[in-house]
This record gives sequence, C-alpha cells and structure tokens, in this order.
Amino acid sequence: MTMNLPELLHPDNVEDGCLGHSAGELVWNVTYSCNLRCMHCYLPSSSKRSELSLEEGLKLIDEVRAIFGAGSQLVLSGGEPLLRPDVYELVEYASSLGLRVALASNGTLIDLEVARKLKQAGLDELAISIDGATKTSHDHIRGVQGAFDAAIQGALNAKKTGLSLQLHFTLMESNVNELPSLIELAEHLQARRLFIFDLIPTGRGAFLKPHGLDPLALFDYLFKEQRRFKVWLKPQCYPYFWVYLLSKAGDLGVDEEVLKGYFKGCLAGRSMVRVSPDGEVTPCPFLPVSVGNVKKDRLSYLWRSSKVFEELRSRDKFRDACGGCVLKEVCGGCRAKAYALLNDYLAEDPSCPYAHAPSSMSRA
Repeated sequence: MTMNLPELLHPDNVEDGCLGHSAGELVWNVTYSCNLRCMHCYLPSSSKRSELSLEEGLKLIDEVRAIFGAGSQLVLSGGEPLLRPDVYELVEYASSLGLRVALASNGTLIDLEVARKLKQAGLDELAISIDGATKTSHDHIRGVQGAFDAAIQGALNAKKTGLSLQLHFTLMESNVNELPSLIELAEHLQARRLFIFDLIPTGRGAFLKPHGLDPLALFDYLFKEQRRFKVWLKPQCYPYFWVYLLSKAGDLGVDEEVLKGYFKGCLAGRSMVRVSPDGEVTPCPFLPVSVGNVKKDRLSYLWRSSKVFEELRSRDKFRDACGGCVLKEVCGGCRAKAYALLNDYLAEDPSCPYAHAPSSMSRA
C-alpha cells in the first residue's frame, strides 16, 4: 500500500467519521438553510425553522470540550454551514479551546476569500461533497445546475489557501459506476481522504434505490486501488470494513492484535454525538432517535444519562447476528442501518456481509 496501515490509522488520519477513533466527536448541523436540493439529504432544508443562537452554540462548544477534552473533534455541517453568518466565529472559538474543527460543505460558496477566512479562523479540515464525476451526474443529484463546477472551484480555492481537503461521495444506484472516476478526481485535487458513504435510507434518501454493490466487492476494490493512490479511500457507514481489514492482516504484514487496537466499530452514541440545528441530540447524523434537546438540558447530562446511549455503548444488548458476533467490539454493525431497515437500533445490521456467512467470518 502507499502508506502502511498503522500510519493510515493514526489518530491524525482517523480522527473523524464513522471509522474514527478520536477522543470524541460532535457533528453539529449548524443550519437548516441550503442553496442546493440534494436528493439524498438526511436533513430537511428550511430557512424558517428555529436554530441555536450564537450564544447557545458557544455553550455547546464548551460542552464538547468538557465532555471529550482537548483534541476531540467538532464537525460543523448543515444544510450548508457557510450560510450561517457566524460560522467563522464558531470555528475560531472551537479552535481556541484546542478542538479539532472540520467543516462539511457542498463547496459552492468557497471563493478565495471564504477559504482564507476559514484558514485564519483555525479550520483543520474542509470536507466537500462530490456525488458525481461529471457535471451531469453531480448536478442531477445535487439539484442545481452549476453545482459541480462551483464545488470543484471551491476545492481548488481550499488547496490554494493551504486548507486540508477531503471529499465526500455517497454511493447510490445512479452514481455507483462513477466511483473509479471519483477516486481519480480526488487524487487530482490532492485531497487527503475520500470518504465513501453508503446510502442510509433516511430523510430524502429513504426514497432512493440503493447501489446494490456487495460490501466485500467494494472492500476488495478499494484495497486494490489504495495501492495506486495517495488519497486515503475510507468507507463510511461500513463498520465491518474493520473486519475485512483484519482478514488482510497477513497481506499487510501487520499483527492482527495490533490492528484490533485501532478498531472501535460503529461510534454512534459511543464517541460520536450529533446535534441538529434546533438542538435535538441524536447518536449520529443518520440515526434520528432523539435523546433530548440542548435548549432544555446540557449536552453533558444527556451524554451521561441517556438510555439510548447506554444501550449503544453496551454491545451485549445488541440482538440477533450482531449480538452474537465474536467481533462485535471491533465492528458492532451500523446502528443507523439497523434502525432505518428494521426500526430497531439494537437489531442486527441487515447489510453486514459477514452476518450469515460463518466461513467468511472465520477468515477475519
């Protein structure tokens, strides 16, 4: 591989996302407002719904620092977070507390001035969503003509100002064949990582057809391609990717027990928490089970006292295949998929490629 696996799994590289293992991570959807109409968005767009004020947002950031400590991660998302006028102040304040700050954007509003302001505010990582390798496919998925060109220019502006860049790509039926071209594009743009999200059937995404790609076939493809590219190809919402990597320990020349030390599996409610624009707290952005609202209760209280979080942290409470899996501490299945497909966040993940294939599981 271009980089050996332990280097790729170092906290500096895996501090965020579903396959992260940072001290903790808050994904805060800072606004419902958006200038695009993405067909797979999990969050309803609106310019009229109630949102946390700046004062409430700063208190929320204080809570993240108190719960998880310095070095934890704050992801500002939306909607489109750059439509929130005080977003630079939020970045600067979080950075001043020692938090690692990322911003997830559609990229269309990032001119050179915006990129410089984000850099000066202390942004650590800019994530831009690209859901098609061409104008036609991306603009169709994103619902606005010209979105692709604007997003690519935003990525170029980010690189010009020295921002660390990653791309987000959501696999669905209409774009699954474009993954190879997306990898090439990510390499061309000198992105540090390409997050490859599985489509979770929630929000608008509940009405889309899944890509139908076998997870193990996807993992085999990414494992092969990773040897050719510098950009890290990182599947998201696929906690069984850890299991797959364990099965490749011999090929990588890495001790399996060493790898297990990196693997945490699904992080929802364990080291990841999400807050919606109006303050609702859920285990992750794709798992819409509210445990309370930060306008009424402190995040630290909800984090400590929520029964939902307690159940997610005890994988002995998981049911069926995930509950009986010998590698549940390494993986745990995607809790968002269990909820979306079976209406039970403690159920087995129906999309796990190992759940009903003992011979495959035994290889890991």
